[in-house]
Amino acid sequence: MSDAFDLSEFLPFRLNRLADALSLEVMQVYRQLYGLSRPEWRVMAHLGVVDSATASELISLTAMDKVKTSRAIAALEGRGWAVRQTDDNDRRIAHVSLTGEGRTALDTLTPLMLAAEARVTGSLTPDALENIKKAVIDLEKALKIAP
Repeated sequence: MSDAFDLSEFLPFRLNRLADALSLEVMQVYRQLYGLSRPEWRVMAHLGVVDSATASELISLTAMDKVKTSRAIAALEGRGWAVRQTDDNDRRIAHVSLTGEGRTALDTLTPLMLAAEARVTGSLTPDALENIKKAVIDLEKALKIAP
C-alpha cells in the first residue's frame, strides 16, 4: 500500500463537501418558497443585517465574486425586493438595501431557515454543536476571515 494522498481525509475537501451538502439542504426552503438562488439568498440575508451596503461590501460579506453578487442584486431589484441609491458624495457608488417587500420576505424566511438549520443539526448533542461552532470560529480566526 502506498502513501498516496487521500482526498477523503483532507480537511479542506471535507469541509467544502460538508458546506455544500448543508447549503443544498437548507436552500430548499428559499428555493421552494420564493424561487431564490443561493446568491440571492446570501445578499438578501446580509442586507437584513447591515441595512445598506455597496456591491463591494456585499462581495466581501457574501464571499461571492463580483458577477454573482451583481446578478443577485439585479435579481432582487427585479423582484422589487432591493433598491440601489446613488451615494451623495460619490456618484460612482450605489448603496443597496431591502425594500419593505424584501424585508417582509426575509422576515418570512428567517424562522424557516433557522428551523431548517435545526433539522440538519438536530442529531447533534448541544455540546457537539457548540464544539463545531467554536472550531469554525477558530478556523476563521486562523485564516483571518470575518465570521
